Amino acid sequence: MPPLKQSPLVKNYLLLYNGIQLLVWTCGLISTFFSFLKWEISPANWKIPFVFFGIGHCVMILETVHALIGIVRSGWLANAIQVMSRLLVNSFFFWIGKDVIGWWTVMMAFSWGFAEVIRYLHNFTKVLMKTPPRIIGIIRYTAFIPLYPLGTLLGFYIRYWELLCLADLVCTYVPTEEEVLESIAILAQLHFRIIEEARDITKEILNQTFNSNTEFQTNRLDFWTASVVEGILKKLSTLKHQYKYAVTCSISQNIGAAAHSSCACLWDKSSDSYLTESFSNDTMHVHVTVFGFAL
Repeated sequence: MPPLKQSPLVKNYLLLYNGIQLLVWTCGLISTFFSFLKWEISPANWKIPFVFFGIGHCVMILETVHALIGIVRSGWLANAIQVMSRLLVNSFFFWIGKDVIGWWTVMMAFSWGFAEVIRYLHNFTKVLMKTPPRIIGIIRYTAFIPLYPLGTLLGFYIRYWELLCLADLVCTYVPTEEEVLESIAILAQLHFRIIEEARDITKEILNQTFNSNTEFQTNRLDFWTASVVEGILKKLSTLKHQYKYAVTCSISQNIGAAAHSSCACLWDKSSDSYLTESFSNDTMHVHVTVFGFAL
């Protein structure tokens, strides 16, 4: 990253930045080599280099800032896409674990390590000396030819693994017994609360429409039933629950005759339900049924 502004502050900052990154990526490359040697014995050792790579990629976010403020010759958008893509790959290894380690993991680690060590060594010497040693420049632009295409291909391959592992995780997840019981308890509590809210609304509408002095009148039956049904439905709609409702209302004269009614429903009893409420005085009986069907 050759500086565009040669102020001492910018130069010292870029030296510090590239020096830190050179140290981090060198540690990552060395730990990759030792993890490769121990691969057969301890597969969990693969995590060590990716700790360094994760630190290096997080710090690399500053390069986007460098490009935005104009102290390096670099496209900020391309840099941001590269960094975020690598962070995604890096986090994949920590998320999935050692079960998916393979030859491509080792190749990716070596590709990242060699590419970034060479790049930051070149940038460091260029800031320090203005013109880096010829051998470093040759290595920098020669190593680019195999390392970057290799890293790109392995990146696509790893993203393919990410999608497979994510799909497998989603499709094979089985909740524990505690999670199932907790979900049932939450649904039952919500179910009970909705029923009680609907019951309170039904009582309220009945008490608004009828009282102990209301006389049974045949010519008022249509008005009463419509008032009760529409009043209850209007109030229920204000609750904003994900339910559909059906309300029935029957009114009969109180002459001492017996009455019996029944209903049957084919539904999901864990979410759908009904309630009944009645009103009676000396001249009439009113019976209301409210059905609730979860969407």
